[in-house]
Amino acid sequence: MKLIVLVGAGTEDSRSLSLGKAIAVALQRPDVEVELIDLLELKLPPYNATTEVNKTYDTKTQKFLDKSRAADGWVWVTPVYHNSFSSILKTALDWQHFTFENKVLGLASHGGRSPAAVDQLLMVARAQHFVTIPLRVCTGNMDFDEHKQLSSPEIEERIQNFAKEFQTFLHKFAS
Repeated sequence: MKLIVLVGAGTEDSRSLSLGKAIAVALQRPDVEVELIDLLELKLPPYNATTEVNKTYDTKTQKFLDKSRAADGWVWVTPVYHNSFSSILKTALDWQHFTFENKVLGLASHGGRSPAAVDQLLMVARAQHFVTIPLRVCTGNMDFDEHKQLSSPEIEERIQNFAKEFQTFLHKFAS
C-alpha cells in the first residue's frame, strides 16, 4: 500500500513539517510505503483550469497527480493560518481535481492545538469522497523543543493512536 503525507507549511524547517515527519514514521509498516511530500519544496504552480482541460501539466504537477491517483491513503498536515489551512495546501488539493472514493485520509495541524484548520479540511475531504479517520492530531508550540522537534509525550502517544486508527481504516477500505 502507498501512503502520502502531504505537508503544506509555508516555512522551511517548520513545526508542521516536523509533525508530518513524525506521522510518516508512525505509519511505517513492512507492507506500507510512506512518502512525505513537502509542498514548499515541491513548488506546484497555482491551479489553472485551462491547463487541466488541455492536460498540459508541467512535469512536477503531472508527477504529483500520478502519485495522487496511485496512493491508497493520505495525511494532510497544515499550519493554522487565520483559523484555516494554508494556501500552499489549497493549491495542491485544487490540482487533485478528481475523487478519492474509499481512500483513507488523516488530518493534522499545527497552531495552538486549534482544530480550526482540520475542521475546514474535513469539508474538502468530503467533496473529494475521502474516508476520513475520526482521530486528528493538532499541536501547539509547547509540543516542540527549541529545535522544532516533537517533545510532548501526550502528542507522541496521540500520533501512535492516530497511526493505529489509520491502519485499521486503511485495511477496511483499501482495494
